[in-house]
Amino acid sequence: MNTVFTIGIFLCFFFQFLLLTKKKATTPDRILAVWMFVFGIHIFSYYLHWLGYWEVYPHLSGIHHPFPLLHGPFLYLYILFSVRGDQHFNWQNYIHFVPALLFYVYMIPFLFFYTEDQKLMVNHGEIDDYSGFITFSIFAFITSAVCYAVASYRLLYRYEYLSKQNFAYTESIDLNWLKVVIWGMGMTFVIATVFIILETGLGVSFNFNTDLVFLC
Repeated sequence: MNTVFTIGIFLCFFFQFLLLTKKKATTPDRILAVWMFVFGIHIFSYYLHWLGYWEVYPHLSGIHHPFPLLHGPFLYLYILFSVRGDQHFNWQNYIHFVPALLFYVYMIPFLFFYTEDQKLMVNHGEIDDYSGFITFSIFAFITSAVCYAVASYRLLYRYEYLSKQNFAYTESIDLNWLKVVIWGMGMTFVIATVFIILETGLGVSFNFNTDLVFLC
């Protein structure tokens, strides 16, 4: 598992480096570069958790918690700017990141004002302050992923339709690989939902950490 995490983290940051050093990088390139950076930090943060560093350095816990709310928006915005001529961000584009920001705002007391012992107690379920928030977060992550997967697929479908109907799109870009990403993200969260229902709702125990389903 150490090898899997290491390779995943390296590939994210290496891909980001290639995109940022690309000559005449486009807006989609920059969006993808930032997404790869976020993905790398997300995997690295969970890797520290998996290694047990949250027990030694409790202040590290919770930093990456809202990250699953970022992957859907990055995927959607990457497709959006890839298929349209306008390459400039506007205020409406930033709205996609508001849910993750609100999560961080809600977590301010935990991130900055809880002591190390209190954070450990929260992580172990001995303090019930954030149990409802964790449950809400799981449903928010799943809803966000599914909604953005559907929105992204519809965007691709509309682009392909216009490409076939309009000769101006004869030089259209190939975004078929993104269909695999969309289906992969959607299926990952559907499978994760099944594990959550079985584990928390029906009390089924598994011989592995089901959190790893989100990072497979």
